Amino acid sequence: YRNPFPVSNRTPGIMLARIGHAKAQLEFERRIHDLVFKVEEAYWGLYGAYWELHSRENGIKQAHRAWLIAKNKQAGGGLGDADLAMIEEQYHFFRTQRLEALGRGTGGRAGVLEAERRLRYVLGLPAEDGNRLVPTDTPELTAIETDWDLAWQDATRNRPELKQIHEDIRASQLLLTKAADLLKPDLRFYSKYDANGLGNTLPGSFQDLV
Repeated sequence: YRNPFPVSNRTPGIMLARIGHAKAQLEFERRIHDLVFKVEEAYWGLYGAYWELHSRENGIKQAHRAWLIAKNKQAGGGLGDADLAMIEEQYHFFRTQRLEALGRGTGGRAGVLEAERRLRYVLGLPAEDGNRLVPTDTPELTAIETDWDLAWQDATRNRPELKQIHEDIRASQLLLTKAADLLKPDLRFYSKYDANGLGNTLPGSFQDLV
């Protein structure tokens, strides 16, 4: 017996197709959330890098001023060579810190150029176009009272990753139901009729055959 209505496992049913469509929408939503988070993270990283550079520039200005004063004192005989060398070393130390804050950064924190490169990468901009990205928004210093129970409920209801897991569970349940149905016997009936005869014409009228 040959089944005239074969069922292919490669073709999903209506419910599975709907679940697949819902998962595709949730994946798009998840990627949008991830992109917004990365842009915000890169932006504030660049903001912090500029403040780090600003503090290093103030430090090098003060160190340079102290070095000039010490150099004048040393020329007048009021300061020894060892003390002047120590102050000059401090000035070069601040100079190195400024270069690090301007470039790749140090201590796990990106410098201005490195932080800008990360922001450009997230935004899809070229690594260099002759312009500098300077943050204009500043963080708001306000007290935050976090309701952790409400945050947990919102995350449970709205996180795309959790919704995707729920859709996977639904799809698995439907696949189990489908697999159980395939174990049942196929009771469909198939038949056909045809007219056979000799000659080029049919005897009688066509209505006699109906």
